Amino acid sequence: MENKSNKRTDPQAADHLARNKDKKEEGHNEVSKFEKENTVQVEIEGEDTISTMELMRNIGLVCGGLLACRLITQRKYEVTVSNLTAKKRLLDGFKIGETRVLAKELIKDTLVVSFLGLPAYITDVEILQKLHGWGVSAVSEVKRRVWPGTKIADGTRFVKVKFTDTVQSLPYSVRFNIAMGPEYFRVIHDKQVRVCRICIQPGHILKDCPDFLCHSCGQQGHYARECSGKRNEDKCAICSFTMANCICEATEAEREDSVFVNDELSSEGGSGGENEMEEGTSLEKKCAGHLRLSWT
Repeated sequence: MENKSNKRTDPQAADHLARNKDKKEEGHNEVSKFEKENTVQVEIEGEDTISTMELMRNIGLVCGGLLACRLITQRKYEVTVSNLTAKKRLLDGFKIGETRVLAKELIKDTLVVSFLGLPAYITDVEILQKLHGWGVSAVSEVKRRVWPGTKIADGTRFVKVKFTDTVQSLPYSVRFNIAMGPEYFRVIHDKQVRVCRICIQPGHILKDCPDFLCHSCGQQGHYARECSGKRNEDKCAICSFTMANCICEATEAEREDSVFVNDELSSEGGSGGENEMEEGTSLEKKCAGHLRLSWT
């Protein structure tokens, strides 16, 4: 007499079953590793009761590579799979009958970041460039928030962002160049803390950042407009830092050439005509490769 099973199996699971059988027939073997990165939290939503064995059987069919299943509550589990592909399938979710099986990251390194009140003409590319500059990346498209009951954008954009081990929070505001000039706009996300705008790390403000240097003297801890102690010291004519903090590595002869050009331009005051400006420009081009001169 033929035995008929009344076990519930999601149609999606049946599709993956054939694929998993093919892999076994091809001798497809993977090294099983119990990795935290491949562990997710699974929740069951619905009125039907799903046993642990039934859940594990369907996870194995839909995703493959099930290594561990730890019971947390009656409808919540911690599941470890063998690879990222299986994890992605599990995060996509599936159904057992009318009951939904939902998974979410155990290590939450992805958050929704909102840019408040941006002009409508600011492009998505400009927003993505800001994120890239902070060392994080978008994992979704940039979306526009709309006024309730309409399709009219209200200026706020939001995007799902993947954070890293070194960048766990973003600055409270960001500057965009708009039609009226540069302007700062609010940036918000969950678990946000104050960070330095240069290194994107907490614990200090911009002027105390090890990467922040005064443009006048090359020292840390103050802006050029606040610099007073180094104003009377000799400065390199190329990088404008004091000689003790010179970063351009120019030779003495090259510095003298640079000083000569500056002196000539200052003494003539631009009144010598077009030929003299061309001479200055020519000398600048000779030195530009190593001296990095720029005229203001």
